[in-house]
Amino acid sequence: MMHQFGVITSAVVLAATLLCADDKAITIGFFADAQGSDKDTVSTRHYRDSIAKVKDFVAVMNEWKPDIVVHLGDLIDTWSPVYTREISTEVARLTMPCHFVLGNHDVPRREFTNMLSRQFNSYYSFIVKGLTFIILDGNWNADGSKLEMGSHWNKVYLVRPQLEWLTLELTRAAGKAIVLIHQRIDEENAMNPHALMNAAEVRRTLENSGKVLAVFQGHDHRTGTRTVINDIPYFTIFGMVEEAYPAVSYAKVVLSITNGSISLSGAGKQPSYEATISPAAVPVMTGPSTPMNTFMLTFDSEEGFVSAKGESIVTMNAYKGGCLELAGDGSYTYKSIPISLAPRTKYRISAAVKKGFGSTNRHPSVIVYSRSQKQAIGTWAGGVANNEWSVINSTFETGDENSVTDVRLNLYNVGSTDRVWFDEIFISRSE
Repeated sequence: MMHQFGVITSAVVLAATLLCADDKAITIGFFADAQGSDKDTVSTRHYRDSIAKVKDFVAVMNEWKPDIVVHLGDLIDTWSPVYTREISTEVARLTMPCHFVLGNHDVPRREFTNMLSRQFNSYYSFIVKGLTFIILDGNWNADGSKLEMGSHWNKVYLVRPQLEWLTLELTRAAGKAIVLIHQRIDEENAMNPHALMNAAEVRRTLENSGKVLAVFQGHDHRTGTRTVINDIPYFTIFGMVEEAYPAVSYAKVVLSITNGSISLSGAGKQPSYEATISPAAVPVMTGPSTPMNTFMLTFDSEEGFVSAKGESIVTMNAYKGGCLELAGDGSYTYKSIPISLAPRTKYRISAAVKKGFGSTNRHPSVIVYSRSQKQAIGTWAGGVANNEWSVINSTFETGDENSVTDVRLNLYNVGSTDRVWFDEIFISRSE
């Protein structure tokens, strides 16, 4: 489900104009690591100046009127009821939606939520004029527990459940995507403590999707760098807490999908950059008569396929606005969906699955079945946790032309008296 909450990013102001395929401009104001706090200056960090800097930034944004504003983490440095209220009051003066990336100084999460006076999810996605934005939370320990204030900020991870969620979000995105995170993922932690411990794994996820246009990150205050790894540019925004007021670092960005370019014009300590972006591959829904390269199936309405038991597709807010629900009768129920595959081809398949609390079935099943051959040519079946979405992944290979005649994607609820759900089914060629 898409969640839209205010978010503000730290230290640098980034004004971004994103030109989409339909030439509708998306304008974005970025800033990072404001780290406002009632503390004395330490080296180049002027904590008490941050309120004045944020106030100036808000005034610029309200005059410029971007579509959204994003803060890349560490809005505050240490918790002070009076001071955090002052900086959140200034942020609230923005006249456009504001999105916050969670930084290591923004934990504990409950206090941060209270400061914003709104519901807050630490990682989520949203869409602006057709472009998907994905906000990540890298403030987790190796054992999957949440980072606490004062703990080892330089040994943090994007943990497995969130990585799986990220894969699903990128799969679901109808077009291109922008990724926003506090920690750096363009370097390795052994060389730079501001990077995630599993940065390489996160990069592979972004690269494998073929959809990520750019990544914007904060945390590493005094760099303001741009790197390009496997055609994805990574922009690290200079921290707002750095340098005495009235110095305020920010940038204006023009991202043109049509021209394949990003132009970043920096101010203050933020350098300027020009970067090239590669057109991203987009999954395409294909008809049943065309051998497919990719196939994406989501359930967002009551339109769909009728199973042998006659159940309908039920709209729910369980996963992504809608999903396929199969009631159980103790034997099995299923949906059968016609698809088209190329012969002698390797494919990979992924799906989101969930089962109810009362479900006793060992395996909701996903089966690619050739009716002409009367056999499965690809199958997945396994246990999943009760009432939690899990991501399943498998691979299979088709045979000759006869094996891919009249192929069906069958989704089963096997041996259950409770419900199971399916969503985000994605099939693609695996070279």
